[in-house]
Amino acid sequence: MARYFVAIISALLAFALIQLLVIAVIEWAHVMPRAGVSAGVDIYHLFVAFLDWAACIACVTVGVALAPGRKLSMAVGLCLAVALWHLAQIFVVFSFAQAIGTGIVPLSIVYYGGLIVTGALCCLLYERVSGSSELERRRALAAIAGPSVYKQALSTVESETVPLESGFFDFDLILLEDELLKIRPDRDAYISALRLGMAIERDCGYVNCRARSSSFAELMLDVSMRLSATAVGQEQSVWVSLANGFRLYKFEESNIRRERIAALLKLLDNEILVSASEKRESVESVLV
Repeated sequence: MARYFVAIISALLAFALIQLLVIAVIEWAHVMPRAGVSAGVDIYHLFVAFLDWAACIACVTVGVALAPGRKLSMAVGLCLAVALWHLAQIFVVFSFAQAIGTGIVPLSIVYYGGLIVTGALCCLLYERVSGSSELERRRALAAIAGPSVYKQALSTVESETVPLESGFFDFDLILLEDELLKIRPDRDAYISALRLGMAIERDCGYVNCRARSSSFAELMLDVSMRLSATAVGQEQSVWVSLANGFRLYKFEESNIRRERIAALLKLLDNEILVSASEKRESVESVLV
């Protein structure tokens, strides 16, 4: 907790120091005309804006860099604090608009710009933190999902028997399961998922490998049932046959599984050819 406190104090101190520099620049700009310096054009407003925006960036960056953890929460908290400070300054500027006169325009640009910079910085940090978290999650999955672990263990067994249910995860099947949760209900996409899933299972040695929340047979059964729910006639019977095959798959021995996958793949290929032929015939009939 003490390290979080130090990070917050350091971030606010960095913001305060740069704001003191902003005040110094403004005072210097007021002194120049009285000193007879004619070069003191309103370019100092540009420096004031840059300094204020730099204060926002420095505040959030210092806090996030010093925070021992929960960096996203630290960034959001500091961004809210800086944003509230800018909103208070905007309120003061408009409350004393008559006294400020023409200076209200550059001050509004400074403080509204500070709000925009703070919001953009918060979004940038969110993307970076979320991206790093996603990368760590993928590395963790890759560490437990490598198919080579099972193959190495299987190579040490002299018997040709293969367990009915694999205890090892397959990273490719995990990615396929994730994609099935994202894609829209589409016949071609589901067919591609079936072919890819069977290819993954064949490469793993017909062990009914596992994804994150289901096995190969359960995942393929779900996809087949999705296809059968929207199909009619002869096509529906094809998907029901596939579903029944995958329903039996997890109870079968390795040599039977090999034959089962080959038969299901042949059935799927025949359905693809029949569907393509029907599409060509419908196009030709339309053209005629």
